[in-house]
Amino acid sequence: AISKHRQTSKFTIFILSLLSLILFLCIPLFSIISYNTGLNKGQIVYIESLTKEQSTREGFIESQETQAIETLIKSGYLRDDLPIDYETQDCIHEAAETYPIDGVDTYALLLAVAKRETNLQNLSVINSSGHYYGYCCISPKAAIDFMNKTGCYDLMYPGDNFKVAAYAIKSFVEIHGLEGGLSRYNGAGIGPSNYSKSVLKFYNEFVKQFEETPTTYNPVTTQENIQNNTSFTNTEKE
Repeated sequence: AISKHRQTSKFTIFILSLLSLILFLCIPLFSIISYNTGLNKGQIVYIESLTKEQSTREGFIESQETQAIETLIKSGYLRDDLPIDYETQDCIHEAAETYPIDGVDTYALLLAVAKRETNLQNLSVINSSGHYYGYCCISPKAAIDFMNKTGCYDLMYPGDNFKVAAYAIKSFVEIHGLEGGLSRYNGAGIGPSNYSKSVLKFYNEFVKQFEETPTTYNPVTTQENIQNNTSFTNTEKE
């Protein structure tokens, strides 16, 4: 009986020793796991804080951009009564300011030319006469000199298209007068033509429209229109 008890005690001691060894080995492991888990949670919290900060910053920027666009609409620089987006309107203003034509509202005249050429659409047209690009229906073959002088070659990009058109029309008008210059732009001679009369008709309509309605700002509809023109905040050509 004593021998059996001693054997049992030895077995108990062995088990306890084994458990102590396991516990001894596991404590550092648990510490490592706990540390790594805490580190991961810390990383997650840090990432979440960065995400919230970025979201807040983006929201602030978007708010500032919206206010800036509202200001441009209130001033009449951007309008909601034209069938073209804000970015394109901005491109036309830039072209008109870069190559102003004496005696006329160059912005309205460029709109009139685009209205006559493509009904204010950014098109690529191929016909028997050649290939024509963009709002102002420009032929690269015929306009290569103007493209070189303006440094504008992407005729499907509104900024380049309107600058080439503005420079060409300005050059022709300075030599042939307004109607003659418009006819020359279209290749219809250097005097009054059906083309020049059509362009001037649209021009007068735009001028009247801008005079009668200096601004199209509306507290209700402007916000919706701004949302539909989100690309305007990134107008730089890539």
